[in-house]
Amino acid sequence: MNQSANIAYYWQEVYKAALAERNRERLLNRIDLAQEALHERVRELSDLPNASEALLDEKQKIDGALIVLRVLLRSAA
Repeated sequence: MNQSANIAYYWQEVYKAALAERNRERLLNRIDLAQEALHERVRELSDLPNASEALLDEKQKIDGALIVLRVLLRSAA
């Protein structure tokens, strides 16, 4: 698996972990980790020269995930 695939997989895993977390303190930490991973993936995708349909789809998923994390963060605060 290449580095790009690892990062794509990583953001999905930390995002899912944040969604599943029920402990408030751990939730806040998981949200931070997920947001960092998502922003890192956005930076990586913006450096790619061609925007394939798969990359555009991933960008839309990332946008949605960031919105969900913001809502989750507000509800946990």
